[in-house]
Amino acid sequence: MLKAHVYNLDGSVAQEIDLPKEVFGARVDRELLHRVLTAREFSRRASVAHTKTRGEVRGGGRKPWRQKGTGRARQGSIRSPQWKGGGVVFGPRSERNWERKVNEKVARKALASALSGKWKGSRLAWLHAFPLSAPKTKQFVELMTQAKAHVPALVHAAWGDSRRHEMLLLTAGANAALTRASRNVPGIKAVSVQDAALEDAVGYKYIIATPDVIPVLLKRCARSKK
Repeated sequence: MLKAHVYNLDGSVAQEIDLPKEVFGARVDRELLHRVLTAREFSRRASVAHTKTRGEVRGGGRKPWRQKGTGRARQGSIRSPQWKGGGVVFGPRSERNWERKVNEKVARKALASALSGKWKGSRLAWLHAFPLSAPKTKQFVELMTQAKAHVPALVHAAWGDSRRHEMLLLTAGANAALTRASRNVPGIKAVSVQDAALEDAVGYKYIIATPDVIPVLLKRCARSKK
């Protein structure tokens, strides 16, 4: 087991917890992360470009001239691909399926690799709780400013820029107050650990989590025993 400190907002250590090696001690495999993220990007791709074949182009039902005796090449329709305004051969089609399959075992390893990279890079911080009394952005900003000043892993965080993905806040369940209070702050995203995607774990520079997310992460990353 790996040891980690859980901090209060004032920087004091609330408790010490054990981190499972299956989640936070895995090998950081950048090639695996690239492969899984690329596959998911392809799976979300929508085919917009669409060309018509000769059977879909309007017109051209009549044979342009008789088969023999004209001295010209035989033609069956003015909508054949060799004609201007005719159909397209091997053009892009909207029904093309870009989906790429990712095995469950590979997806688990990729998530563990991303979380391990954050932990080994000192970009994963543990907070005892997010003490929001109301879904107020001002209160949330004060909370995060205090955490940034006192929690060691967040000293270099520079949130507030919409062009940068700085902090991902993980909670064990849906936290409506935290979500509403943080959604107006650029560079920060609050999400439950059940809904967090691999793209979130990789794309955000820092992860702030509460200790109760560990059992869920272990279930998502470790191989299930039957």
